[in-house]
Amino acid sequence: MSSESLDGNLNHFKLDKPNAEYLVASYYIETTVDPFKAAVGIAKEQSGANWKIVGDEERHIKEYAAKVVEVTVLGTSDREELSTYSLKNEVYSKSVSREIKKANVKIAYPIKNFGSSFVNMLNAVAGEPHRLGYLSAIKVMDIEFPDGYLNNLQGPQFGVSGIRKKLGVYERPIFCRSGRPAVGLKTEEMAKIAYQVLTGGFDIYKDDELTCDTQLSEFSGRIETMVSMKNKVEDETGEKKIYVANIIDDNEKSMEYYDIALGAGADAVLVAPALQGYSFLRQLRKKAKIPIFAHNSYTDVATRHPKFGIEYSLMIKLSRLCGSDFQIVPTEFGAKTTPIEADNLSTNACLSPIPGIQPCIPVLAGGKVPQELNSYCQRFGSVDFMLIIATSVDNHPKGLYEGAKAFRIPGIYLKKAANSFAFA
Repeated sequence: MSSESLDGNLNHFKLDKPNAEYLVASYYIETTVDPFKAAVGIAKEQSGANWKIVGDEERHIKEYAAKVVEVTVLGTSDREELSTYSLKNEVYSKSVSREIKKANVKIAYPIKNFGSSFVNMLNAVAGEPHRLGYLSAIKVMDIEFPDGYLNNLQGPQFGVSGIRKKLGVYERPIFCRSGRPAVGLKTEEMAKIAYQVLTGGFDIYKDDELTCDTQLSEFSGRIETMVSMKNKVEDETGEKKIYVANIIDDNEKSMEYYDIALGAGADAVLVAPALQGYSFLRQLRKKAKIPIFAHNSYTDVATRHPKFGIEYSLMIKLSRLCGSDFQIVPTEFGAKTTPIEADNLSTNACLSPIPGIQPCIPVLAGGKVPQELNSYCQRFGSVDFMLIIATSVDNHPKGLYEGAKAFRIPGIYLKKAANSFAFA
């Protein structure tokens, strides 16, 4: 769809105080036109485009228009982030202006335009504004949902409290080992590795996101073998454990895999919402009887550029709303290039209060070592997170069992961290 022009009655696209009939999306933009006019252009593009056709009276559909709530100009940029999209009309063509203005923009979208559909909601908020020619940068930063819309969403079925109850672990972080090597192993080799890590003290073993149905490790046989191994560990250690089965695939096949995994006794399933879609996650949540682990595969395609795409924390928030119990998040002490501010946004997306929606467990990946456990808890401000660890365990000089055991430090250090959610 093309709105063709930035002209028109801009007052049709202004709204000072959106009510419960709207959700509000926040954007960061850089533009070569007036920022308010740019915001109106986004609102037009993502709702009615044009409201008047030559020879016809102006249509009475202005109430369905997306509307600009707020525009905050942040100054100018000294360079164009991305080459602008170009078609032969004003909206898509490259502007002759060389001054690039930065702004934060909030736009209200009438919920009656898309109803309870999550796909149509995302299409309204982010379907096409990234290709508008007068924008050299645009990133969707957040979406604020009214309580009425949230009533359509189930959120996590188990969440933080449910997972802790399943494991009987309350006074420390949860420890997880991802299946590695991700490919090339027979099922029996995977089970042998997992057995050593779980008996050493880890709580969860999950298939890697790349561990799929292959000749080396056929799906049904793998689930049965891994569940049998996990049950053996529980009998020997007296501790509850969780095995997470990877069901990432084409969505119809993925649903078949869920049924197989559930029937074979898997404790949770691994999916990839950025690959499979949030509507798939919602569908799975409606039938799921075990926790859902949301992997971040494909997420960085949309999030990594700092000024284009969608904010990582928003993708986490959307996944939580649709039903994920576990969510991988970026963390400063795992990836040194991740800003602390981004960490806070991502962990808050898992844990901050949302009416009627349980918190999900933030899964902190990347380079974790037992010597830093106390600092992780201090940095996080809580023990309500999960560490996913492989390298430190794999490289332990005494083997996998001792590598896992090294993380089960007596809990005295945890008393220094508040055992409650922290929102920086």
